[in-house]
Amino acid sequence: MKEQLQKLGFEGHEADVYLALLDVGETKVGDIIDKTRLHREQVYEALKRLERKGFARSFTKQKIRHYRAESPDTILKKITDLEKIAADIVPDLKKRFKETPQIVRVLEGVEGYQYIFDDQLKRMPKGGEISVIGAAGEAWYNVTKDFYKPYMKKRVKQNIHLNMVTYKGQTGGSWQDPEVEQSNQRVKVLPWKFDAPSDTSVYLDTIVIQITSDAPLSIMIQNEKVAESYKNYFDILWQMAT
Repeated sequence: MKEQLQKLGFEGHEADVYLALLDVGETKVGDIIDKTRLHREQVYEALKRLERKGFARSFTKQKIRHYRAESPDTILKKITDLEKIAADIVPDLKKRFKETPQIVRVLEGVEGYQYIFDDQLKRMPKGGEISVIGAAGEAWYNVTKDFYKPYMKKRVKQNIHLNMVTYKGQTGGSWQDPEVEQSNQRVKVLPWKFDAPSDTSVYLDTIVIQITSDAPLSIMIQNEKVAESYKNYFDILWQMAT
């Protein structure tokens, strides 16, 4: 029964003292101490909180402080009152609640890459930033270069910044092509050699994982919290790279 009372919000030794009051009835502190075997200060503290919550009452009898439990019906009344309060405020709370939406898209083929570029140009504000982890290098550029070049020109025109952190050995590709607009672009290289056929882009509330293979694949996730965590990860790698 003690555990059940604790689930109803009885804290510390409140449940022990309340059960003792129910068993003993009207009584003095000493009797509660004997019944519960708690320290005097623990009993006094529990009694004080029980009175404040309306589960116990104190009074003076023959110049001695006595205590008694309130009816257990008080517990039900408290819960009922709380339910009424919750029912009143929950509709207004729901109006304030902004659930983080999550949209997941799986885009197949090189058309998926182009869809991502178009989405960035459409949604990114001027001065915005795109962060890329592990640029896939030459293999990726060979697949995307036909529409990557005009994308980069539009990106620069819209003053969208592109920051890329890649691994040693992945530095070939678009940033070595003189025909690709390189303004507002920074590339840093991590000291480890790591050959991965994928990269991860982070912008706004979106992360995109692009897998470069015979069947190119893009996984686009719109989730503000996930995007924030990936951006934090990018920032750590950016500090480590040169």
